[in-house]
Amino acid sequence: MDNIYLTGFMGSGKSTVARLVSQVLGITSVDMDKLIVDRLGMPVSEIFENLGQDTFRKNETRILETLAKKKNLVVATGGGVCENPENRKLMSESGTSIFLDATLESIKKRLGNDEIAIRPLWKNPSEVEELFQHRVDGYRDSDIRIDGEKLTPTQVCAQVCNSIFPKQEFIVDYEGYKSRVVACWDAPDAVNRLIQGKKVAVLTDHNVEKLHLPRFMEVFNNPVVISLKAGEKSKSTKSADQIYRQLLDAKIGRGDLLMALGGGVVTDIGGFVASTFKRGIDFILVGTSMVAGVDAAIGGKSAIDVGNIKNSVGLFTKPALTVLDLTSLHTLRTNQIKEGLIEAYKTGLVADRRLSVFISENIKNLLKGSVIELSEVVVTSARAKCEIVSKDFRERDLRRILNLGHTYGHAVESFNNYAISHGKAVSIGLLAALNISRDRGLIGREFTSKTTKTIKEIFSSTVKLPTASQAWQIMLND
Repeated sequence: MDNIYLTGFMGSGKSTVARLVSQVLGITSVDMDKLIVDRLGMPVSEIFENLGQDTFRKNETRILETLAKKKNLVVATGGGVCENPENRKLMSESGTSIFLDATLESIKKRLGNDEIAIRPLWKNPSEVEELFQHRVDGYRDSDIRIDGEKLTPTQVCAQVCNSIFPKQEFIVDYEGYKSRVVACWDAPDAVNRLIQGKKVAVLTDHNVEKLHLPRFMEVFNNPVVISLKAGEKSKSTKSADQIYRQLLDAKIGRGDLLMALGGGVVTDIGGFVASTFKRGIDFILVGTSMVAGVDAAIGGKSAIDVGNIKNSVGLFTKPALTVLDLTSLHTLRTNQIKEGLIEAYKTGLVADRRLSVFISENIKNLLKGSVIELSEVVVTSARAKCEIVSKDFRERDLRRILNLGHTYGHAVESFNNYAISHGKAVSIGLLAALNISRDRGLIGREFTSKTTKTIKEIFSSTVKLPTASQAWQIMLND
């Protein structure tokens, strides 16, 4: 990925936003002023006083020349970088420059008196005003402008990420009921419009509650929060009963709304509960995992497990909105990424060859957690599934292709009492389908070999398998 250069007047929040963008996109954050301080061995104020501004600016350009030769950086530039046309050219040729626009008055409030006191150029207010006006045309020459006047640093971060990988929105048709699917970096903003004037219950799990719920609490007005233990075993009749009781205690009515925030388990049981509570209340699904983003949160199938039979009680549902939370991708562990990749690869095999090829060709970066490439997988897979579901919502015909690897995979998962992950079980189901198809002459050996290689790069270890007769009995109940 090309570099991201954050420009703007001193105190506009460039360093803070750079650190947030670095965290969300999983790339390196660089502060140019700090690099100059490290190079010259003294604070900025002393550099200006002892060596002069010209020395500072020359070192600034040299450092920018070095950074421009690199990739995957988010750079907090100095306030004066954009004065020099050569610097602006360097940034334009090696990445995207983004102007964090804010008035001088709002910058003063943000910095506070103590911070202003240690910044050498702020000593004379009239000179600061003159300098601000002198530099603003250089800032406006940036590739992108973001109005940071009323936005929090987290919201500015989302805008920066959106400039690199724009928000994606498409429609899934649930038998005439058209529902939006939005993949974005600012999920709280995406759901905010739908929750206005409604009492909201948020269903999540303990892990997601810690990682992601705080972002949503900023826009919600005192919601009811119901948190489950993380994992497949929470997708049960017992959990559903507990949720129903908490909704009743909170006096959630037909005109209120449930938001399921989490991975595949939470979005599955969330859709099930919302569609059956008081004969159905509106609900939003916000997927925070790869599995939810590429598969579980999309398509209107909701279910719970009974005994060892996965998804044995469920129904087709119609969410008011589905949000794929791209900001959550950087928090996923490798095993969670693998879970989603195997589902996306399956979708690519049956619905979009470009997706399966993209995964095969970028598998190493994907497994390392490259957020931009993971975002590409999430959006492409979700779009392909939406197209299939729109043609066959009830799974009477075309939609069956999305079950590739799942019927036998569910049997393996159930046979192991869910001690293995769903993704690992599906990978085994995919290998079984490949071998059967190859032996029947339906696919070639070269295709089988390449596809098998990718599957095993995602999941390599073996698990205990049921006999054919054991698997068959489980499969009959799927």
